[in-house]
Amino acid sequence: MDDRRRPPVTLEHVARVAGVSRATASRVLTGSGPSSAEARRRVQAVAEQLGYAADPVARALVHGRGTRLVVAATATAPDALACAYLSRVVTTAAAVCAGQGLGVALEWLPLDGPESVLDGLARDRSVAGVVLVNTTRRVLGSVPRELHGRVVSIGAGSGEVPLVDIDTEAAATAIVGHLVTAGRRRIALLAGPAWLPCSERPVAAYRAAVAAAGLPVRVVGGGFDTASGRAGRPRHCAAGRTPTPSTASATRWRSAPCRCCGPRAGRCPATSPWPASTTSRPRSRPG
Repeated sequence: MDDRRRPPVTLEHVARVAGVSRATASRVLTGSGPSSAEARRRVQAVAEQLGYAADPVARALVHGRGTRLVVAATATAPDALACAYLSRVVTTAAAVCAGQGLGVALEWLPLDGPESVLDGLARDRSVAGVVLVNTTRRVLGSVPRELHGRVVSIGAGSGEVPLVDIDTEAAATAIVGHLVTAGRRRIALLAGPAWLPCSERPVAAYRAAVAAAGLPVRVVGGGFDTASGRAGRPRHCAAGRTPTPSTASATRWRSAPCRCCGPRAGRCPATSPWPASTTSRPRSRPG
């Protein structure tokens, strides 16, 4: 018979041939409990003879380690998860987890009610860890204790949930400084969603930088995507007025072509060189 068509050897097969209970065979093969020397000898010999190999998924579940990493992203609707940023997060997580034998799944956390999803992840024995994305204060306050120690957040954190983020404060400060040095005097910020705590840091840095330069503060609200960034630019690049340079809390907004300035595009800040100022670094302080 072709070995490829032979059914896999299970723990029940090993236990039956060795003449022991399934529980005893499991304790021997996992080293998770007491067993007699004779039972260990028989079970190990039979397992080798039959070519038994433990299912890594089953073993992970037995030991409570889980089999997958869940990227849980807060958004107003499920279709908001189809974005380039989350795609990079999931792709990077998959590359890291592949060497650990873990799969990666993407889960939607409803902006107006993340509690039930978080509770479900805490009860799911297949979940090895959770990466929170677009994390709100409500999400941080709703993380079950069962997830503590195996959850991390991108953007905002708490005493129980560590965080990592790009250095958006330094980026905003450097960009404003670049524009001021270039002679710009009307500098607006295209900000992220108001419900997203990590949007607050670049806004605060922008306000401090323009105030230090003696310039007026102009924060233009938007969403966390390219389309909303482009929609916000006409508000401060109005026809007949001097084009207003802009900075933003998302790199893809800064790199998006500005089409609202028309014949004045040569004077538009979108055509100016930008400083390479965003760098990844872990953050240990909350929020």
